[in-house]
Amino acid sequence: MRRKTARRTGAVATKPARDETLPLDLFGDSPQAGAWSPDPTIGFPAERLNELVRVEGRGPEISRPPLYLHKWWARRFGSVFRSILLSLLLGDREDLWRAHYRGHRFADQVICDPFMGGGTTLFEAIRLGAAVVGCDINPVAWWASRTALRQPGCWAELEGAFEELRRQAAALFGGYYTTMCPTCCAPTATVRHIRWVRVFACGHCSTEVPVFRSHVLGKSGGGHWLRCPCCGFVYWSTCGADDRTACPRCSGAFIPDAGNTRAGDFVCSACGSSTNIRAASSARRDPVGAARPFAVVFDCETHGWGLTETTSIDVENHARAAAALARGDLDLAIPAGAIDTVSRTDPRPANYGYTRWSQLFTPRQALVLGWLAARVRDLGGDVGDTLATVVSQMTNYTNTFCVPRPNRPGAISWIFRMHAFVPPTDFVEANPLAGERCSGTFENLFRRSVRGAYEYRERPCERRLDPANRARSVSVPVPGETVKPTLVADWSAGAGAPGTALLLCQPSSALPLPDKSVSHVVTDPPFYDNVAYGELSEFNYAWLHVMLGHRHEEFRTPKMDHKDEVIASRRIGKGADFYGSGLLAVFRECNRVLKDDGKLALTFHHRAPAAWASLLEALTGAGFQVEATHAVASESDRSLHIMTGDSIERDVVMICRKAGLRPNVAWNDLERRMRDEAGCIVGGLDAPTRRSRANVATLLFGLFMRLLSESAAVRDGNVAVPISEAVNAAADIARELADSL
Repeated sequence: MRRKTARRTGAVATKPARDETLPLDLFGDSPQAGAWSPDPTIGFPAERLNELVRVEGRGPEISRPPLYLHKWWARRFGSVFRSILLSLLLGDREDLWRAHYRGHRFADQVICDPFMGGGTTLFEAIRLGAAVVGCDINPVAWWASRTALRQPGCWAELEGAFEELRRQAAALFGGYYTTMCPTCCAPTATVRHIRWVRVFACGHCSTEVPVFRSHVLGKSGGGHWLRCPCCGFVYWSTCGADDRTACPRCSGAFIPDAGNTRAGDFVCSACGSSTNIRAASSARRDPVGAARPFAVVFDCETHGWGLTETTSIDVENHARAAAALARGDLDLAIPAGAIDTVSRTDPRPANYGYTRWSQLFTPRQALVLGWLAARVRDLGGDVGDTLATVVSQMTNYTNTFCVPRPNRPGAISWIFRMHAFVPPTDFVEANPLAGERCSGTFENLFRRSVRGAYEYRERPCERRLDPANRARSVSVPVPGETVKPTLVADWSAGAGAPGTALLLCQPSSALPLPDKSVSHVVTDPPFYDNVAYGELSEFNYAWLHVMLGHRHEEFRTPKMDHKDEVIASRRIGKGADFYGSGLLAVFRECNRVLKDDGKLALTFHHRAPAAWASLLEALTGAGFQVEATHAVASESDRSLHIMTGDSIERDVVMICRKAGLRPNVAWNDLERRMRDEAGCIVGGLDAPTRRSRANVATLLFGLFMRLLSESAAVRDGNVAVPISEAVNAAADIARELADSL
């Protein structure tokens, strides 16, 4: 097939008039003046959603608390999936944005999600009164979805069990988390967390070198908390992070933000030579042991919180905890499993010397988490299940892969700040028994997350932009909606009845459902090679196994099997063919269980044309045709994955129907149509969207998926054009138009 490089100029789309019929005091969300939506249908409120989720994505506390009870990766916005569902269930019968803020009861509808992940689709469908069927091969996804939907039966019983565990844990382990306040010198201050630095041997002179990325410990009160690299003094200063300064104790001069690392190496303070950090890490048999505490974030009842350097009290507390763990006289449930070091898409953490999950915790953390896990293991019912979720979520904040938040030195970032295991050179050892206001503690996760989720399920609400300040949102109650489904075991047990939820942990290529039993399929399939869900969730699975393996079959085995997970990764031998065939098997099953007038809606984005080609081949091979596309926000604008200059910030929502008879099309005609319609889209894009070429290309891919799926075959003369080649040609058009902006 000959690809044409000359650009065809498409007509610029006419900008729609501002919709003055929506009262701003109610909806607060009219489209920005001059913004043109690339949606081929009028009704879907994409631009309103995109404006809303820029605010909604600033934190789970203003979103949907039940969906954040347990970690799941690349979770999409609940408000977006609410609109997707409403567009399917209401069609063109009414204004979808008005419907967004009104309660609904679609009792005759069954919604299926074959890649349920964290349960967003199911949660939103249950709110709308539908029955749901969710399936995922990953047990942690099954648990996250179940946790989001299941409302504990008795709050008083649950709270009582939590209080008893909190009291006992504080009595047993609270003494390990005391430190000295530098102002009053009382050894009764409570540790929030302890800062540690990893120490490596220089590859040239064998000097033990602490490796600091920076000597800035955080911003606070118009200045910075600093650590002097000469004497270790921790103090607050108004100097800039890049300004040369002198330590007030030893007068040593240094630049605060200039650590001793560069490009994956550290510089030896003795001989000045460089050593690769990964090589030095893999040589260590005990990654946690090769670290030193250097600073403490504390709370003093008299003087409040602050940072100070570690003292002998901190060293002694650590030693006492290590001795208690070594004695083994406590009943602890700590994962004993090994980290897979062979079939990994990301060789970390194995490349840095970590071979067992237990190595990711300090002795203090292992004591508290192991003790709580053992107590939860012996509980049952709603209480045991809910507290197991809390402990599993705690492990994400209570490990040696956590780092401090740069602008909030008293807070921490958890292990999954990226979709990968990234071992830091300096880490924070969080106190899991610190108070409710501290990130990821036992009390914080129960009193804020669990209670917030309980209250939200009883009285769901939506967010809307504040008309007076569009940088913030306010809560809008949605009368008549609740999230309290009846969980059923299989279809014969009543699945499909109003308000029921059937959650399956198995491959979605063989759903135990009757033919044409599902109203609509709404899903967020794996994004090709972007996220290795199974590999990441092994961390939480290890803890859920020791707590729940004896009573939940999904966690029975010590190691999770995710060899059949539908992702692409050349490192583990899963290419585009594996990914495409996996999607094809699932979509064929979706076609079987879907009613003839039902729709398949999915979200997707990726940079690689091979990913789009695999998706399109799977959809068309399964008998679907893309009839409409919308562009919606993907992850939070604070996600580290979309904070670079050319990031993909939008998902393409594809609405598909069962395909009927489709004509063949000539490539020249199809290319001309692609260029003309793409030119209209590019001409009407707003300035924020234009800033990212990747964003523009993603929007155009949505258009091309629709156009390519409309034909049975594309022909260049008498030669059939493979889908992969047609998608590559479409990618050239997308890049060409994106580069022209």
